[in-house]
Amino acid sequence: MKRIARLLVPVLAGVLPTVAFAKAPRPVAGVVPLDIEDVAEAEGPTIRVDDDYDLAGKRVRFVAEVEDVGETSAGEHFIAFEGDGERVVLRLPGPLEDPGRLEGGDEWAMIGRLDRPVTLANGERAIAVGPDVLVKTPGPPGTVRPDDVIVEVAGAEFFGEPTSKPWESERPRFRLQILEKGDRKEDFLLPGATGLARVPKGGKQLYDYQQVTSSEDGRKLAHRCVYELEGGRLRNTGFGEVELDAAGERTKQRWVDFGSDRFHDTWSGKRKPFPANTYQAACIGVGMTGFPVDERVMRFFVWGERGMPVPVYAYIDGDETLNVRGKPERAHRIRVGLDVRRAAWLVDVPEPFKKEAEAAVETWHAGDSTYWIAADGPHDMLRFEGPLGPPGSPVVRIDRTS
Repeated sequence: MKRIARLLVPVLAGVLPTVAFAKAPRPVAGVVPLDIEDVAEAEGPTIRVDDDYDLAGKRVRFVAEVEDVGETSAGEHFIAFEGDGERVVLRLPGPLEDPGRLEGGDEWAMIGRLDRPVTLANGERAIAVGPDVLVKTPGPPGTVRPDDVIVEVAGAEFFGEPTSKPWESERPRFRLQILEKGDRKEDFLLPGATGLARVPKGGKQLYDYQQVTSSEDGRKLAHRCVYELEGGRLRNTGFGEVELDAAGERTKQRWVDFGSDRFHDTWSGKRKPFPANTYQAACIGVGMTGFPVDERVMRFFVWGERGMPVPVYAYIDGDETLNVRGKPERAHRIRVGLDVRRAAWLVDVPEPFKKEAEAAVETWHAGDSTYWIAADGPHDMLRFEGPLGPPGSPVVRIDRTS
């Protein structure tokens, strides 16, 4: 009866209720509008609500008061909301940047992607959310007003100094397994020689990573990533690749300088500089060895060799033990995903179209990729699972073997 009465109020007032669940709610700016009661009553591993509608993996919005912001004895950060006699607790991937701005007694809009049910160290039921969660002044999704208060999860924007020791190996140090073939053909799937050098140059500390992969017909592709360490922040300053035919003749080559080159903004047609914290997709692995473990959350850009740099988030989603390098090793599990809201607001279109842009970008979200790094130093990269490129690329698992 409480739910029926709650829905009758806006109906009698001539307003469409937020959610009626006679059918799945229609997203607004890529966000599913809900009431706090809907989230509180959701059940099971997929966070299922009425009409067999699963909330896991979806960006949702509800409005409620902030009851508590805190940290458990196990270091888990959380925020609790209360409204209509219901309570919803969200486990955050890290601390909020300025929780004091969330004044008690006021209502706040929560917008975030629900991941899975979890149990906190204090025994309380919660829902895990990713770093793109935000708490803001209530308003339409996809709209930010000049006087809005917006509180996000704190995080770093650069990898730190790589912790892996320099190496040079003619034999592969990783093993690749195809989990899903995908629709896009990828020729270079056979790991080969790799090396990482630490090079002091001109008063700066540089890192040079090189990797060779081969195709079944004997062609080879060599990648090179150059990084510069300054003030504890690791920048990916350059990326190059060379393709050789089966006879060893060079057929393709290119080099990108992230400091001086420009990318083509496909929305506006303009040439724009790369953000300082842009990392080429093939260069993330070395960066991961310098993941800001103490901060737990990071936001940066990934460039996949064409188009615009894509804003992503990365966060430690827990620890587990992997059997790699011939022994069990404790590892940090780091998930990397598309930051939909940030990507939408970087789309170069007039302000009135930003909401439509956010809805469009949400359709690009295809789940997170996952990296595992050794929990104990040095934080060597131990495993990767995810697509090798854009949607349709093969999904692979890459394991450290030595």
